[in-house]
Amino acid sequence: MWLVGIDVAAGTLEVRLHPESVASVLAELLEVRAKRDPATAWADFRAHVEMLGGIVVEPKWLGLLRPHRVICAEGHACAPYPTRVFQGVGICRTCAGKVWDRFYVVVSPSAGAVKFGVTSGDVRSRLHDHRVAGYAEVIRLLELVGADELERATLGALRLAELSPVKGREYFDLSALPVILDVVDHWPGARPL
Repeated sequence: MWLVGIDVAAGTLEVRLHPESVASVLAELLEVRAKRDPATAWADFRAHVEMLGGIVVEPKWLGLLRPHRVICAEGHACAPYPTRVFQGVGICRTCAGKVWDRFYVVVSPSAGAVKFGVTSGDVRSRLHDHRVAGYAEVIRLLELVGADELERATLGALRLAELSPVKGREYFDLSALPVILDVVDHWPGARPL
């Protein structure tokens, strides 16, 4: 465990953290700074993107937690989140080889909720995060090209069934599971992992 003291304009913030949570703390500090001085955050974001060879085409600052339209050095249109750019993730999923090729459905029996989503490549980190949050039961884990299309189709089916998220965009009451699985289990080209 590390003890870190950080000077944040209004004083010193002392935090005890594990090394793996450094990125999370950095994002929180950037959010505090961006709320205090959005003009500087916007300038920092544009400078980071330019340093990576990209061009920001978003006309204004949308906040740290909203994607911003960018053209990467290779000419790909992308929309990175400023927090991810500041954390060193980069600006372009295509260049990074991060195409959405995994789809998962996890359940939290104690919360009576289901969560689905997409990720790239190795799913262990993403599933670990959900397990820590109580979503320990993996119902489906699929490999497919364009997993984000399956995610959009699942959200569309839930809207048609008049089922609303209980949290965020992809967390639903467990009663939504049959609708989710109906879409997922009939999706062409999906291969179980």
